[in-house]
Amino acid sequence: MFLKSACRGEVRLFACYIAIFLVLAAAPTMAAGGSPGRVHLKIGSFDPTVSLPELPERLRQNKEPEAGVFVVQFNQAIDPGVLQRIRTAGAETLKYLPDNSYLVRLPAGAAAAIRGLSSVRWLGPVQPGWKLAPDLGTRPFQDPSRRIGGRMDTVVDLFPGADGEAVSAQVAATGAEMVQIVRFGKTVRLKVRGVREQLEQIAGIPEVAWIEEAAEITSRNEEGQWVVQTDVVDSRTIWDHGLHGEGQVIGHIDGRININSCWFSDPVNNTPGPGHRKIVAYRSASGLGTDSHGTHTAGTVAGNQEPVNGVFTANGHAYMAKISHTNSNDVSGFNNSSSNLYANLEAAHQDGARVHTNSWGDDGTTVYTTWCEDIDQFSYDYEDSLVLFAETNGSALKTPENAKNVLAVGATQRGASADNHCSGGTGPASDGRRKPEIYAPGCSTSSASTTSCSTTSKTGTSMACPAVTGAGALVRQYFEEGWYPSGAANVADTITPSGALVKATLLNSTVDMTGVTGYPSNREGWGRVLLENSLYFNGDIRATSLLADIRNLDGFVTGEEASFPVQVTGNGEPLKITLVWTEPAAANMASQAAINDLDLEVRAPSGALYLGNVMDTASGVSVTGGSADTINNVEMVILNGPETGEWTVTVKGTAVNEGTQGFALVASGEVTPFVPGALRYVSHLSRDDAPLGNADGIVDPGETITLELTLRNAGSTTITGISGTMAGDRPDLVKVTRPVAAFPDMGPDSSTTSSSPHYRYTVSPDAPCGTIVRFEDVLFSSDGEGSVVFRVEVGKTRLDQPGSGTPVALPKKSATPVSSTVDIGDSFTLQEVDVELDIAHGDVGELIVQITSPQGTAVTLHNQSGAGTADLTATYDAGRQPDGPGSLADFNGQQAQGTWTLSVTDNTGGRVKGGSLNGWTLMLKATTPISCTPLACGDAVPDTASGARIDAVNGSDLQLSWDPMAGASGYRVWKSISREFAEEKFVGSTSSTALTESGGLTDLSDWYYQVRAVNSCEWEGP
Repeated sequence: MFLKSACRGEVRLFACYIAIFLVLAAAPTMAAGGSPGRVHLKIGSFDPTVSLPELPERLRQNKEPEAGVFVVQFNQAIDPGVLQRIRTAGAETLKYLPDNSYLVRLPAGAAAAIRGLSSVRWLGPVQPGWKLAPDLGTRPFQDPSRRIGGRMDTVVDLFPGADGEAVSAQVAATGAEMVQIVRFGKTVRLKVRGVREQLEQIAGIPEVAWIEEAAEITSRNEEGQWVVQTDVVDSRTIWDHGLHGEGQVIGHIDGRININSCWFSDPVNNTPGPGHRKIVAYRSASGLGTDSHGTHTAGTVAGNQEPVNGVFTANGHAYMAKISHTNSNDVSGFNNSSSNLYANLEAAHQDGARVHTNSWGDDGTTVYTTWCEDIDQFSYDYEDSLVLFAETNGSALKTPENAKNVLAVGATQRGASADNHCSGGTGPASDGRRKPEIYAPGCSTSSASTTSCSTTSKTGTSMACPAVTGAGALVRQYFEEGWYPSGAANVADTITPSGALVKATLLNSTVDMTGVTGYPSNREGWGRVLLENSLYFNGDIRATSLLADIRNLDGFVTGEEASFPVQVTGNGEPLKITLVWTEPAAANMASQAAINDLDLEVRAPSGALYLGNVMDTASGVSVTGGSADTINNVEMVILNGPETGEWTVTVKGTAVNEGTQGFALVASGEVTPFVPGALRYVSHLSRDDAPLGNADGIVDPGETITLELTLRNAGSTTITGISGTMAGDRPDLVKVTRPVAAFPDMGPDSSTTSSSPHYRYTVSPDAPCGTIVRFEDVLFSSDGEGSVVFRVEVGKTRLDQPGSGTPVALPKKSATPVSSTVDIGDSFTLQEVDVELDIAHGDVGELIVQITSPQGTAVTLHNQSGAGTADLTATYDAGRQPDGPGSLADFNGQQAQGTWTLSVTDNTGGRVKGGSLNGWTLMLKATTPISCTPLACGDAVPDTASGARIDAVNGSDLQLSWDPMAGASGYRVWKSISREFAEEKFVGSTSSTALTESGGLTDLSDWYYQVRAVNSCEWEGP
């Protein structure tokens, strides 16, 4: 039943009309979803309901297996509910495939159940021929030995959770040479040498995901400093403010650095390691040595000769930063070298590196390779890191600068000619994404040579990449030292920026290279870096507004969005808004790398709407109209002479197909720095008290929940008058019936919980177990308006349990480990395992920490890393992987039930005293809900309410009434601005057949009203 109220113009008694519309059914719910599409693989694009790509008999399986890895395609947009339904049917989700598809592992008997789901369009097994790189055996190599005897050095990736040893035995049975197994993150990778026939047999092994040839590495400064910082001759204001790279570590994979060069040598102790003044790690299978390319790039990024001879000339862009170095010859995958780029990036990250420079690549291919996969997955797993790669010096973009999360760097001319192109291939990537993205001087760059203390000049993108990486280190230092938002260093403002924020800040600073036609373009990307544009210092006219830096764990699912205000105070500077997100690696067999699609929308005070990346490339500015970008994970809006006033910047989660998606959002111009409110989310408690709940502390289908929300005041003054209005993103499944709650006043740095009556919501009895509901609480207080976001799960798929017997002392020099256990009584299959540690110790470099599952699988969380550092307080999860051997992904697919053991060993001597295992927590996530008990209710759900009428309109109040319904225990009234009730607002509830909405006629808008009957369990009818 609908009622429609509409008022226009001056509000007087009876000056507006009220129309009543009686309908026989509830408003339809429009399912979010895209049109049925094709599956896009490297072998070709096809509609699986019509036909599959043609393959020779030996590369296809004609009989569908009972179990194994399949592709499932959906007929709607992918959201957590869609994925949860196939998981409940038995599927293990492995990787997204475009369009609207997933690689899944199925047990016997699950295929029929999944085909029966209404959201499934097609399901079929992965064919062996889909797993072979199209250029296998045909891609060019500079080294002719790569093709001797027809044997190929290949990289063979397995599907997540595969048994590497078992597959290795199957590989060896084909006659191919099994060279090695590499494990990192969730990846199990084999190095295999064999001929085409053997590799085709290997593709038929069910747990093999992808086969490609191992890559071939191709190597890809005085004037550069001022060009990057200010573009004013000899002006290095970023340095002048005191930002030189202090406290930063830079990852450097390249040829061997000459550590005896004055730019790197340590006069006190020249052995690379944590105590070295420049080189904190030196990983090289061939030992120390000298390479002119690696020495030159290291000098450009962080070389500093002043401690050796007092001279500052030719120092690197972040000359006070330190370097974690890896010999690039150790990552190629050729001969005995592992194809382990992920592991080497991870090693540098563990050394403290958060920006990573790489002046090399593979000029033999343009496709998305396992190197690209490594970069993207590392960047997603370690969100604080940003990986940069020099693009090819050839004419067209190559790999791995075509990875999604990498920042691809080209080279400009030097000095005053920096607006001209020097070197770098033209994009886009093979799937249309914009690469390269950023440029810096790299032509005739003067930097460290292989002799003890002299320079040499080199040209190429290899020289530009360390320049931009050094700039990235300065950006990190800027945020970590608290320069934002005041423009001066302030400890209270320190933040740890994500790699996405560093990337967004660098790209936001860029300027058009006037010597290149069109902007942005496939030639210059977003242009040349100019740090002064995006790093605000006190007194600058141009300012930066950091609108958001949201980690992936707290990010969007499909359909979510957030808006941010930007105050533009003048139009003398361009307004530039940059959105960047770090997303999961693509499936190897996919031909399109994009997985998660966010969209940037910017609305001017006048109402004009600009979409990200919709540009007039002739003028280099944004224009209205156009279509949203669906493939790039960098979006910008650029406007000259912007309107003054409040702009609204919106980020939309248009299609989040894998995980949850965070993002970084930066605006610059004559803007007021955005400072979020001081109120922060701490926790929430969902109470499912009887009789409307099971009283088991779990949110179950059909329950009515009282939600207590706890907030923290992160500010320095008392906040008063706090109230919140809460709404959920699944109104079809969760009805918020008490959306408003108040909070006590909060002093500085204190926390408090909402006052009674707390928030209240009812879960539909039809809500699938495992559904995730995102709640947003809009807060009003003396601190202004703000909001907090949190999620509630229907049922329980996570189990967090602390270890027993802690705290416990850690004795020195003991070969017997100290142990603590967790006993899991529930039986369920593991999807994810995380571990939280709290260890007090004077030097964690002495400790070995290992966790062992009930099945006996052992993973070393901490392996004597971080020498000289006190205490180990860390959470090992997607953001911090174990030192190894082993990965937390090794537990995926195992049974959780039984005893888990954490062991800590300190078998070293030294003057540091023993410590204490203060505590630890085992955090488990199941593939299906561990517990989900729908509320039992003896009453049927009521039918549609009827007989709506308007009894009276008194002043500004709206009085509604309706006919009584048999079996109804009460009624709820909702309203919406759309007849379809796409978004609805709770008006009130009553046990009678009438309700008065106070002030219902004060909002001069069209409103539709619905009356819904509820039963004794508070379940709503239509």
